[in-house]
Amino acid sequence: RPERGVVEDTMDAWSGGQPGAWTRETTREWFISGTEPSARNPVDEPGLLYRQACGRWYVDPMGVENERATAQWREDVRNWTARARRGTGIRHTTYETTTAYLYFENDWGGPLIPEEPESCGLPTPSFSFGFPFPTDRPEPTDRPEPTDRPEPTDRPEPTDRPDPTDGPGPSPEPEPTRTPRPTRPPQPSPEPTPELPVEPTPSEGTG
Repeated sequence: RPERGVVEDTMDAWSGGQPGAWTRETTREWFISGTEPSARNPVDEPGLLYRQACGRWYVDPMGVENERATAQWREDVRNWTARARRGTGIRHTTYETTTAYLYFENDWGGPLIPEEPESCGLPTPSFSFGFPFPTDRPEPTDRPEPTDRPEPTDRPEPTDRPDPTDGPGPSPEPEPTRTPRPTRPPQPSPEPTPELPVEPTPSEGTG
């Protein structure tokens, strides 16, 4: 570094200005003498990137723009902020550009300003890394009064169990039937023998 004319100073790592209540991260850089953050004429005003609303600090890109910025430029900044609230990779419908973090960073430097900061809206859900600003704890709610326990009801007297009935016994096995013996076929009756006619014998005295 040059021997004269420069000075090292601590600055807000995101805005480049003097650290303050809005600062989440600091770094040290070299400046031309008289322009460092702690000097009377700093390059960047303290807290230029931030805006206080609802009791906390938000990142407000519109705060960086000066009065000489054109209306179109301001509209583009508002458009970028609205898309950045939805996260990274949100494309512009006209320019085809997308929202993205700075190199080696993983957030916007803090929660982005709500669309209606007067209504104390919640910070953008895309801010989920780093060290977020602390939020106020909600007021504890009153505990409900305990209700009376119902009186226990008497248990019914146990009824006598019926005696188990005898189950049906096994059915008797039928006796096996005897197979009848085969009968002999009837013998054919013998045919009667025909009687031969008796020849008459000559009677005595005939002749």
